[in-house]
Amino acid sequence: MSEKGVTAAQEESRVISLKLRILQAFFADKAGVTGLVLLAIMLLCAILAPQIAPQDPLTQDLRNRFCPPVWAEGGSRDHIFGTDELGRDVLSRTIFGARVSLTLGFTSATISLVIGTAMGVIAGYRGAGLDSIVMRVADIQLSMPFYVIGIAVVAALGPGFRNLLILLSLWGWTFYGRIARGEVLTAREEDYIHAARVIGAGELRIMFRHILPNILSPLIVIWTLSIATMILAESGLSYLGLGIRPPTPSWGIMLSRGQRHLATAWWLSIFPGLALMVTILSINLVGDALRDALDPHSWRG
Repeated sequence: MSEKGVTAAQEESRVISLKLRILQAFFADKAGVTGLVLLAIMLLCAILAPQIAPQDPLTQDLRNRFCPPVWAEGGSRDHIFGTDELGRDVLSRTIFGARVSLTLGFTSATISLVIGTAMGVIAGYRGAGLDSIVMRVADIQLSMPFYVIGIAVVAALGPGFRNLLILLSLWGWTFYGRIARGEVLTAREEDYIHAARVIGAGELRIMFRHILPNILSPLIVIWTLSIATMILAESGLSYLGLGIRPPTPSWGIMLSRGQRHLATAWWLSIFPGLALMVTILSINLVGDALRDALDPHSWRG
């Protein structure tokens, strides 16, 4: 085998060993594994909602309004978590609500990651005027409260899933952009970048082939944690009537409707609230474990 082949094989072995070490560090964190299991359950509920939901989440039955959970007096086996003010099954609506929240959370966080990382890498590497423009736009956006921007966007475009996705995606890019820019400012002075310039590598190749893979770790951690932020933002906007349109099941809408009857029909708010809490908690646990797993200084042994 040639010297080049041996070097390539050694590099591939090193990469595989590093990936295994990261996986070992992650699965050694019991809290992270617990969060991963809970998140997997929520994802399965969202994906398999039509198969596992006991009722149609939109079907109304006014004769069974405010039916309590099955274990309470007057409860029914047909409605394990009870029914709402229109007789709709709370369990089914909670399960289908996971679809909206998780889809918006993962999609908007991913779009923000792509936009913010690309802008941060380009601004950090090119510097000068472009860097100033991108960072000033980010500063202006960060200076405005999110719900003020949300109200303005909804007033202009109207509520709904698509407009909410646009709002969350464009709002979240600044976090990735600032982190990516800071990492690039350091990475572009490293020896391997100077070597790439010497052998004639183009700017795009240096930015996205050499620098980007070396700064992905903090961005992945931020992406994981920002999913929870996006889900909370969607729930907050839906709670205010600025997000998902009824009668589409949404945890925010269910919380908003349920607060009116909290004293007499507590289950309307408790179950979507618990689903939201478990989802956010599981994502944060996974994010914390992933942050430690991607940091070699935190490895043991």
